[in-house]
Amino acid sequence: MGFLEAIFGAGAIVMKAIQTVNQVTKNYIARVVNEISQERAKENQATPSPTPITVNIQIDIKNIDLEETELEKKRARDGLLKRTELEKLQELKKQREDKFEQWQKAKTQEVVAEQVKNPDRYETSFLNNDKVHILQFHMGQVVLEKQCGCGRPMFL
Repeated sequence: MGFLEAIFGAGAIVMKAIQTVNQVTKNYIARVVNEISQERAKENQATPSPTPITVNIQIDIKNIDLEETELEKKRARDGLLKRTELEKLQELKKQREDKFEQWQKAKTQEVVAEQVKNPDRYETSFLNNDKVHILQFHMGQVVLEKQCGCGRPMFL
């Protein structure tokens, strides 16, 4: 019986070791998951939500675009627009440009406020001819204002 007791005793020790390792692993994983969750919460919290001003301007731009689209559809369907409708179309285009300018200014203010609140989330870089591809990657070719023959910004 001494042999069987030794085997079962060793088995009990191994089982206890497995349980201990299992518990330590669970605690470690729970701690890592908790830390990751806290980091993600910080990141999500630091992301600014759009202000009511920018949201309202975006809604106005969408409404102007809808009106403009309806007039363009009418032009395509009928072949022409009345003088008042042409004037309305030009007015809508001007309003859209003005609203877009307002939106850009409001968005710039949001970005500046975010950068002031969290300066450690941004790094300073200087743009020169060797790094112009970075600007083109993030902003696109349109910022270079190369015009198509029709007058619209060109996408290359």
